[in-house]
This record gives sequence, structure tokens and C-alpha cells, in this order.
Amino acid sequence: MSKIRSKWMATGAGVALVAALSAVAPLPGAGTTAAADNHPESGVICTESTTSTLGTASFALSAKDGTILTPDGNTVYMWSYSAGAGSFQYPGPTLCVTQGDEVTVTLRNRLSVPTSILFEGVEGVSADGAPASVETVGGLVSSLIQPVSTGRSITYTFIAPDPGTYLYQSGTDPLLQREMGLHGALIVRPGDFALTATERTVYGDDSLDFGGNSSTSFDQDQEYVHLFSQVDPSIHLLVETGQGDKIDFSQYRPRYFMINGRSFPDTIAPNEAPWLPNQPYGAMVHLQAIGQGQELPSVIRYLNAGPTAVPFHPHSNSEEVIGIDARPLVETATPMVASIDRFAIDVQPGQTIDARFSWTNTFASTPQQPVPDARNLQDGGFWSGDVLLGQSGTKPTGGDAFNICGEYYHVAHNHALYAATNYGAAMGGQLTLVRVDPVSGC
Repeated sequence: MSKIRSKWMATGAGVALVAALSAVAPLPGAGTTAAADNHPESGVICTESTTSTLGTASFALSAKDGTILTPDGNTVYMWSYSAGAGSFQYPGPTLCVTQGDEVTVTLRNRLSVPTSILFEGVEGVSADGAPASVETVGGLVSSLIQPVSTGRSITYTFIAPDPGTYLYQSGTDPLLQREMGLHGALIVRPGDFALTATERTVYGDDSLDFGGNSSTSFDQDQEYVHLFSQVDPSIHLLVETGQGDKIDFSQYRPRYFMINGRSFPDTIAPNEAPWLPNQPYGAMVHLQAIGQGQELPSVIRYLNAGPTAVPFHPHSNSEEVIGIDARPLVETATPMVASIDRFAIDVQPGQTIDARFSWTNTFASTPQQPVPDARNLQDGGFWSGDVLLGQSGTKPTGGDAFNICGEYYHVAHNHALYAATNYGAAMGGQLTLVRVDPVSGC
């Protein structure tokens, strides 16, 4: 559980945050939807199966090239998976299936080199009807699963495994192709995951009932994906200009660090922001306090598609890690919950972590709690002028004001601070905001 912070702490980072956000469009109000496809402004967007048959899930993906935008005005050449014949997007589509589904993923290769899809942690995968196998060239491994050549298609099939979060990415020339952007998220729902239920669970563990709720329950509108990646633009430029033979990974130096294919402040822009046409997924967590508009926790699904660990740190908060690599943290003999409260979510390369997140507004129940001395604080663009959630007071004169209705914002970022930069400029990269709305919404 977490406590409301009244203002931004008086640090250089806080000042830079306000300056960086002055270029971002106004943030959406709670409960609004994006104009495109009626998708939510924040939270997970699942790519729909091409079949409506119960017990099956089919997807058509294309491996293709395109470009993405960075907050400092650059463009970067990328590879990624796109939905069917749709336009280029980064990262790949979020695929949502149900445990036990017969899953079919057909990949069309529109790149100039062979590529593939490796479903990390999923067993029993077949490629064009043959069991998944490693490919070698001259005695050296060239692909961790059967690839597809340029202009052709390959079909991968498997039975959707245990519920949880999985990473899919290229298994061909993985050092290069994963750097180029060939990765995405696979979410497996439990079999009893009801689309109309108020309460949903990550793992379907209704038998582990503590305090009236499942140990992995979450609010039906409060599900988020944070897929971490990073980019060394010099490698991407060499690939774009046909000089891939000059790539030297011993000189690897990433310059952009991303959540869901965006760097801050783009991470807090809404899903399908029109000014980011190839980067459809936002990364802002937008919720309400427990007991004040929201009764169940939010869930954040973390995935690391990069080559280094991401110690992700939500300011002034802890999160409850409920599962790692699609395995719930429970002691089944008792049974009892074995989840862990973490002040930093340390996501290793290739790993996925599921965590529940709750916000408790302690100022509402104890309004006599004093505000910290003003000499230790600095008014920022997200300060409402009042310590109580949903109330506004006197704000500083001048500058930009982003607070709309007395809501609160706080930072969540990679605590390896070099990764909270855009090409070395502070307050960028793998950084986003948590927005807490009052019970009345905004």
C-alpha cells in the first residue's frame, strides 16, 4: 500500500520533469476513450484473434521495417511485428489468449532477412506442423526456432500454457533482431477469466481466498503492460544503410530506453496518440485510490526485452510481486500467498513479472496530518495546491499547470539513472507517471 505525496520534492529532477512535460498534450480524464477503435486512453490493448471459435485463437503477424519517433526529435529505423497487413508498429501487438486455447500465429516475413517468433517459456510449439527445433549453419546456431525466409509465411501453433505473462521475440540472429525491435507481449488468461466480471484474476487462483478476494485479483479496468527495451541508434543506422556487416556489438551503447516502445515524456501520452503513429501503446498508470472509486488493486505486467536488468522503481510506493515468469508466488502445501512487496521491481533480461499495485489516500482519513515544511518542497506543474486528493488550492503563479481536478501524479522509472535519459539528456527514457484521480473522476 502507498501514501499520497503532497508535492514534488525539491530536486533538479523535479524541475526538469515539469520542463519536459510542457511539450506534452494535456493528459486525458479518467474514463475517457481514444478516438481510434474506441480503445482506452491507458492500459492494455489486446489484439483481437482472427477467429471467434471458442477454444481457439488465431493471429496473423507481419515482420516488417519502419521508423519510430523519439522525444528529442530524432527518428530511428526499426524492425517489428505488425498485426496482419496493418501498418508498422513498435512493439509488436499484445496477444491475449485463454489457457487451453489452440493458438495459431502465422508470420509473414516482409524483411530482407530470415526471421521467426520464439515464444519464451511456452512448451509444445510447432512450426508448420513440425516440432520446434534449433537451426544451425556451419555448425553454429542461426535460429532458436524454425525461421521463415523473405516473402514467405510460417505458422506456429501451441496450446496456451498456464496463465500469466510471456515474452515473444525473434529467435533468429537474436542479438541483432531483438535489438532491432522484434518483440511483443503474450498474455494468457485463466480459464475462468470472465469478460463481464468486476473482479478478474491473473492466475485464476480462486481457491486461495484471503480477505474475500483471490490473491491475484485485480480491477477489470486496471491492467497495464510495461515492456522494456533499449536502442543503440548506430546499429540501426548501419542496418538501414545496408552496412550490417560493420556492426560490432562489443561497442554496443544504447541511447534510448523505452517502455512500450516510447521514451518519456511520450510514455505518458495516451494509447494511439496521433502524433506517435507507429508507437500505439502508452505507459501511464491511471487509477483511483482504494475505497475512493476503486476497490481492487491494479495489475502491471512487466517484460524485459532488453539485454540488461531493469530495476524499475515507483516513487514512494511498493508493489506486490505476485508472479515471475508466469508462475504465481504461492506456497501450495499450506496453501498460503508467498507474494513479495518490492520497492523496486528488478526485471532481468527475458523475464516477466506480474505485480499488483494499490494506492491508499491516507490524507483523506487523517487530514490533520501536517504538510512537509515548504522549504523542503518545490511547487511543480502537477501540484494541486492542496494535500487532499481531489481538492485544489492556491497554485504558484507563472509556469505551466498540468493538474486538472486535484489529482495526484508521481514518478516511476528505471533506477539505473542512465536509462532515464534520452541520448544522455536527463528526465527521459524508461520513466513514466502514475496518475491518481479523485472519486468523482476528472
